[in-house]
Amino acid sequence: MSQAPETQATAAPARTTVNNRNDGKGHNMSHPGGQGKMSIFRGVKAFKAHAQITLVSFAKEARDGAHRKAVESYRTALILEDPDAEEMKKRLEAVTVSGTVTSGIRKEAAEEGRFNHNGILQVDIDGVENPGQIRDMIASDPHIPFASVSPSDDGVKAFMFIPVCKSRDEHLAAFAAMQGYMKKTYDITIDASTSDTARLCFVLYDPQAKWNAAAVPLVIPEPQAAPPQAAKPKVDTPAPREDDGFSLAETAEDVRALLAAIPPRPEYMEWLTVCSSVWDALGEIEGTPLLQEWSPEESPGEYASKFKDRLKDVHAGTLVSIAKANGFDTRRAAAAKHAERDGPSPRMKGPWDKQAAPGDGGKAPPSPESFRDMLAARAFDASNPPTQPVPVIKLGGKCIATVGNVMAVQAGIKSGKTATVGAILAAFVIGDGSGEHDTLGFTAANPEGHCVLHFDTEQSRYDHDGVIRRALARVGRSEPPEWFQSFCLTDLSQKDRMRAIETTIENAVATFGGVRAVLLDGVADFMRDPNDAEEAFALVDKLHALAITHGCTIPCVIHENPGSDKTRGHLGSQLARKAETNLRLHKDPATGITTIWADYARHCHIPKDAGTCFAWCDTVGRHVSKGTAGAIKASIKTEKFREEAEKAFGDEDALGYSALVAAIMAAVEITIKTAEKRVVTYQAEGIVRKDASGSYRLK
Repeated sequence: MSQAPETQATAAPARTTVNNRNDGKGHNMSHPGGQGKMSIFRGVKAFKAHAQITLVSFAKEARDGAHRKAVESYRTALILEDPDAEEMKKRLEAVTVSGTVTSGIRKEAAEEGRFNHNGILQVDIDGVENPGQIRDMIASDPHIPFASVSPSDDGVKAFMFIPVCKSRDEHLAAFAAMQGYMKKTYDITIDASTSDTARLCFVLYDPQAKWNAAAVPLVIPEPQAAPPQAAKPKVDTPAPREDDGFSLAETAEDVRALLAAIPPRPEYMEWLTVCSSVWDALGEIEGTPLLQEWSPEESPGEYASKFKDRLKDVHAGTLVSIAKANGFDTRRAAAAKHAERDGPSPRMKGPWDKQAAPGDGGKAPPSPESFRDMLAARAFDASNPPTQPVPVIKLGGKCIATVGNVMAVQAGIKSGKTATVGAILAAFVIGDGSGEHDTLGFTAANPEGHCVLHFDTEQSRYDHDGVIRRALARVGRSEPPEWFQSFCLTDLSQKDRMRAIETTIENAVATFGGVRAVLLDGVADFMRDPNDAEEAFALVDKLHALAITHGCTIPCVIHENPGSDKTRGHLGSQLARKAETNLRLHKDPATGITTIWADYARHCHIPKDAGTCFAWCDTVGRHVSKGTAGAIKASIKTEKFREEAEKAFGDEDALGYSALVAAIMAAVEITIKTAEKRVVTYQAEGIVRKDASGSYRLK
């Protein structure tokens, strides 16, 4: 990001008329919003608009740099933590994206019918780590004509075409549809505060802003009248239904029954659809034998070959639909499920019912005596305190992971999550106290030589191999210890991935006497839908139980939603609640430096300013440590202040106080009050010194 000096006020770009700015040529489009007007205000405190502008011209100004000086001055003030930064932002010009205020002040213009809608919505995405990537991702959307980074350089401002709204209610309905569309298409949450019809958007500066002249309006669904409520049956036990929440493709026997209703060897696409839905339900290992029973292979290895080409968007429910179309009685099957699971009355479920306790594996409930013993073993005993948890992983000398716990590692896309996992693995390989080796601040202990397991569900076999080789290279090794095992599970189904964890843990206990750590690079890939609360809770509970049972730690890597610091769905929320430490990563897109810190942890606190930092190094071909965030930030500030001071002194060897203040004001274009503060700061930073005569000199 180029750095411009601060400004005391923001000047509007020159315009040829009082009321309208010139439109950019070559940007015409079919939707009227492209040439529809927006009101312009001289900052957020202005009551009335002073001009109008079209979206075409607004976008052109953003790309051509009409507001570059004002926007970059604000960005510089943010970096330097200038207390005047917020006021500088409020002085930026701003527009009403969705139309023009036809008369009077902006406040309540839409409610009072003083607003002319233009068919545009503001898509405001705040606080993202990689605004350029988010901008480029959504810029290809067919409904978005313009996307830019925000004035603060940590968000995205985009506009979406919609049908022109005739009322405020229509605008709010369109905004809700846009929110749903962005969430479903990009998993991005749009702030509801921008739903205000006359909401302002500050002017922008982004030479890489994207323009799409072919954008078309988002289709807004017509509001649907609520269907009439059917009379509720006056019976205590409702008849079983096929959609009552019980899966009809849950077990091998379920799938075998469904396949029996489908004629073998249908048309190719239907055959592949059936195969894909079976693999989704049971995984490759358990599902393929059932497919071979249903329709024997025409050539050896046919199913193994087609598994690679399976339809990823086909799920187990599709198998039920195909079977139903071929005469399978889903109501009868649902009734049988009820009887098998719950007995005669589905209302009489107990705590040991399979549906109510998905983690018990369908085991029979313990006897009252056994249950009392289980509770007694878990009761507080003042005379017999439990053993203190064994530290397993540390960051910067602080304990972030102990046995019997899960840990979360969260970050946005391409922020260094896999590099972090590789550094932890390297720390295990070298042992506690990594000496001169660079493990990005991590240390790990495995004195018993128990197994350390790593599962990668994010990358190709080639990239997975590279992760392990780079981890070993960190500590000068070409081969891992025999107790280290890593697996690439990217091409396995969700069910087979979980089976892989359980199988390898069992083997590790038998071979190495125990497990020290199980690192999951892509925990969301061990379930079907991270937004399914029941499935998310069950997965986190299962992982936590595995950690407790085997006395190990289970670090779980999870993505943040694009444009947010929130992790994915109910899985992210539940993992954050259960995790011993929530390790966070943030990559600065300007410097490429990633910071690791932990705001929420049980046994330590690592604030962001004290977090360790790393960045990619082409020379060594891997990420390397860069020190702490606080030290880097201080260094950047000092460098910035030195540039300012050198510019102020110019060719002068010494300046008096008044002359220095005036020189700083001229060099940096700031107020006298801020310049006086700079003199104090330059001295504190060791940039200038005051000699015996009272003059100031550069050090």
